[in-house]
Amino acid sequence: MTTRPRYDVGLRGGRLLLWGEQGLGDEVFFASAFRHVKEIASQVIIQIDHRLIPLFSRSFPDLDFRSKESVVSESEYDCYLQIGSLYKALEDINVKTNDMSRSPYIFADEGRAQELRASLCRGKRLCGVTWRSQKAPYSDAKSMTLYDLLPLLKRTDMDFVSLQYGDVSAEIHEFYEKTGIRILECESIDNFNDLDGHAALIKACDLTILSSNTTAHIVGALGVPAFLMAPWARGMFFYWALIRSGRSFWYPQMQIFNQGEDLDWGRPIVAACEAIV
Repeated sequence: MTTRPRYDVGLRGGRLLLWGEQGLGDEVFFASAFRHVKEIASQVIIQIDHRLIPLFSRSFPDLDFRSKESVVSESEYDCYLQIGSLYKALEDINVKTNDMSRSPYIFADEGRAQELRASLCRGKRLCGVTWRSQKAPYSDAKSMTLYDLLPLLKRTDMDFVSLQYGDVSAEIHEFYEKTGIRILECESIDNFNDLDGHAALIKACDLTILSSNTTAHIVGALGVPAFLMAPWARGMFFYWALIRSGRSFWYPQMQIFNQGEDLDWGRPIVAACEAIV
C-alpha cells in the first residue's frame, strides 16, 4: 500500500512508480509503452518480475527496474501507476502511441545469442519450439503436445531446440524414443528462471513455433520470426485476436494460425508447415 496518489495529468513531470499488476507475459506486452514513459515523468521506477530485470535494463537503460518483491520508499516517488494503464496515461497527453505494434523493443544479449547458435547449429536452420502453457485456468486450452507438432517436427531441413519452460526432458526423451526425432535442449539455459538467457536462445533461432504462453510475448517483443498456434475461444486472449494480413497486430513478425472451433490443432499446424519457405 502507498499514501502517494495515483498518477493523473496534473501530476505530469514528477517522479513515477510503475508496477506490474498482471502476469509476466503482460509485463512484456505492455513494456512497448516504456519507450514513451519519460513523456509523463522526470524519473521512473518500474517494479516487475525479477526475472525480467536484466533483459529490460539492457533494453531501456534510462529506466530504473526493481523487483516486485522489493519495497520502494515513498521518498523515491511522487505518484504511482499500474503498467497496464500506461498507454491510457500517454494518450491523455496526446503522445502518439500508434506505434505500439513496432518491434523489436527488447534486445537480447547478442554475444550470448551468437555463442548459443554456434553451439547448436549443425548446418541447418534452427527452429525454437514451445507447446505448452502452464498458467491456469486456460493452460489446457492453450497447450499442445509434441505429437500435435509432428507435421512440423518431422521436417529434415531444420533442427529444433526447446524453448519450453519447465522440466520437459523426460517428455522430449520419450518423444525421441517413439519417433526418432530429436529436439535439442540447451543445458546452459534455464528457460523459466534465466529469461535473459532465454531471450538469447530465442534470438539464436531462425524461426520460432509457439503455443500461447509467456515465451510468445518475449519472441514478439524481440521481433524474431514466429508462427503462433492460437487457441479457439477459451484461451484466445485479445492480443492474439487482432490480426492484420495473417500476422499479429502487436508483433508484426508473428504469423498466427488459429485452431478453429473444432479445437483441432491439426489444421493450423499443417498450415504453418506449408508456410515455411
